[in-house]
Amino acid sequence: MAGLAGEFTDRLREAGLDLYRYNYRDSPRRLIGHDGRWLPLAAVAGQHTGARLLLIGEPAALIDPFSDAALPWLAAFASWPERGLLVTRRPPERWQTALTEVGFVVAEIDSASVRALALQLSGQPPAAANLALPVLTISLPRLLQDTRRWTQPVAPAPEEQARLLSVLDDYLGADGIWLLTAMAAYPQLHWGLTRLLDLSLFPDSDSGAVARERRLLKVAHLPWSRAGWLPD
Repeated sequence: MAGLAGEFTDRLREAGLDLYRYNYRDSPRRLIGHDGRWLPLAAVAGQHTGARLLLIGEPAALIDPFSDAALPWLAAFASWPERGLLVTRRPPERWQTALTEVGFVVAEIDSASVRALALQLSGQPPAAANLALPVLTISLPRLLQDTRRWTQPVAPAPEEQARLLSVLDDYLGADGIWLLTAMAAYPQLHWGLTRLLDLSLFPDSDSGAVARERRLLKVAHLPWSRAGWLPD
């Protein structure tokens, strides 16, 4: 996830946008500055009052898992009146509603959603910005939604492995399976290497840009990509 977010912010800089990047682990209540120091969210908010905020990460870090409501500390984001959240996996509808109610525009991290997010943050009418989020990518199959289950160092039972392979084949398709197989050659995953493998396996063509984006996003949704490693 960090690699994907880093590449995205690099693209924004290349496009001429003036931005400040902060990283975080697990929760954005504490951020990591460019010098490696930890900073409380309130301190960072005070340094960039009036700027637009783009948060890239997991919506689960912002939601109470018991009530499905936005966590109270999200009030600290109020310093940024225009704020968006880019996610690699579509949040449940109730989470998206809760985040919208506290001022976040939520979109998946693909080109169509990013354009919609940019429109909405720039003050375009909601109808122009609300590109059909549910139809942009295929939802991650239920079997793959338990990240903890599939990143354990214990191998699944043979029948569970067979079911997993069947689900992966349906979800990724032949090209996606080929890419995932190449990624498995080195268990520690890196987004830059994943992109390089994709470019090597599927050379650029005029008609392949959309297919490449969808393929990479599907791989990014997988539990192993989110954890950063593939168990043996």
